[in-house]
Amino acid sequence: MRGQLQNIEGQDYSQSNLDAVPNIDFYLNRMSDLMNNPVIEEYLSHFECPVCYERMAPPIHQCVEGHVICNPCFLRLIICPKCRSKFSEFRCKAMETLYKNVILPCKNYSKGCKFIGPGDVHIGHESNCEFGDK
Repeated sequence: MRGQLQNIEGQDYSQSNLDAVPNIDFYLNRMSDLMNNPVIEEYLSHFECPVCYERMAPPIHQCVEGHVICNPCFLRLIICPKCRSKFSEFRCKAMETLYKNVILPCKNYSKGCKFIGPGDVHIGHESNCEFGDK
């Protein structure tokens, strides 16, 4: 056992058994398990706008205290809904970068959509998703 790397399920990921490491297909096939994972749900909750509860996509704005908000809500509000401070002139580039590079499920996943991909692909997909609001 010494010198071997194992995951929590006990699979051997040592150098001699690298082809046993799951690839992205493994995770795509387990999307329903991932979506019910509290860690994943917590992560995705950070992309939820605190005003409209929609998933934020770039441009993502922030107040001077760092609270984030989606662009449509930013355009109609004057102050931060969380702390009542003014909005920053700078967008939240960190959240925008995370959104663009992280593999996310479609926001219509709970309605049956199985699309998954990097956030920067989502805007095009979600505007035409057959499971979205028409």
